[in-house]
Amino acid sequence: MKRRRTSLAVLTVVVLAASVGCAGASWPEYSEAAEPAVERTRRDRVAILWDAAPEAGPVVIYAGITPDSIDRTDPVATMTERRVEIEDPDWRTRRYFELHVPDGRRFMVVERRLPLEKANNFRDLGGYRTLDGRRVRWGMLYRSDSLHRLSDDDVIALSRLPLRRIIDFRDPDERRTRVSRLPKPEPELVTIPVATEQFSATSIEKRIRDREVADIDFWALMEQGNREFVNDFEEEFSHFFVLLANPEATPTVFHCTAGKDRTGFAAALVLLALGVPRDTVIRDYLLTNLYTANAAERTLFWLRAYLFFQTPAEQLRPLFQAQRDFLEAALDEIDERWGSFDVYLREALGVPDERRDALRTLLLRGDPLSAGAAPAPGPGPPLP
Repeated sequence: MKRRRTSLAVLTVVVLAASVGCAGASWPEYSEAAEPAVERTRRDRVAILWDAAPEAGPVVIYAGITPDSIDRTDPVATMTERRVEIEDPDWRTRRYFELHVPDGRRFMVVERRLPLEKANNFRDLGGYRTLDGRRVRWGMLYRSDSLHRLSDDDVIALSRLPLRRIIDFRDPDERRTRVSRLPKPEPELVTIPVATEQFSATSIEKRIRDREVADIDFWALMEQGNREFVNDFEEEFSHFFVLLANPEATPTVFHCTAGKDRTGFAAALVLLALGVPRDTVIRDYLLTNLYTANAAERTLFWLRAYLFFQTPAEQLRPLFQAQRDFLEAALDEIDERWGSFDVYLREALGVPDERRDALRTLLLRGDPLSAGAAPAPGPGPPLP
């Protein structure tokens, strides 16, 4: 019995590893500084980063607790270099920053990753630019890892968003053993289990617990799992789009256990449906590595110790890593089977053009460019 308790403790850490930590040298890195971005540097301080600021500036920065409550009478900082730090004493209340450039452009930015203590892959899908020149609205759609370990402060922080719906992709065993902690008032909770016999947290846990991993190619397993998302879960992701199109249910967060595979695929679907370029979608997918690498590396060490160091680190690393190849396996499967993402969205997931348009109206801000016009270079047009 004691040995089994030890095994389960190790496995719990293993499954959750990808949801804790920040960047590490052994993992792919990603920076958003080509466009304005917010990064928390301390519990009471944030930095605004923008590579173009020295040439574009001086950039005057205003703030508010919602996109519609920006106080434009009292700037919080002026940006003349690529980086400026701003005091932010209450990390549990998000602040939106509006950057005013002398040429008339304005940019809305906010921390993409919420600085939660126990769910460090909880992040906002806002701010991304679409092919027609619009932007995904901040504060409407979030993706995350498991919510069962939230601290009391985390619950308070999420209560201030506020969330109206939580979509949980975990299977029944995952939900039973790791019950989500919910903010107040409690959002609507919708479960859409996405798991197969071979590609699920539960089945992978069992094989690790039994130390039956020597013959597993986890890289190939992750690629195959992403193809299965396309081929075996059309009904589930169709339901996902029905839920997203309801304006009374936003802000919404969707999540799985690590916020990496099922959640990563779902995030890719919705961003592509909104018209975000494929390269941007992949960069969002890879952000998981930025937020989880250090803790994942530590957990990788303990997992190898549990396996008596008989399994190479590189064999196990795909369990914790978001690799471009994994998501592209799914996107290539869509192209090969359906011809294009648009056809897949309409015919496989049953998302008619009217629902897609409604989703764009709900989740995008700004006016689309005129037909045939190419997006202007740089971060995009002024905010409306």
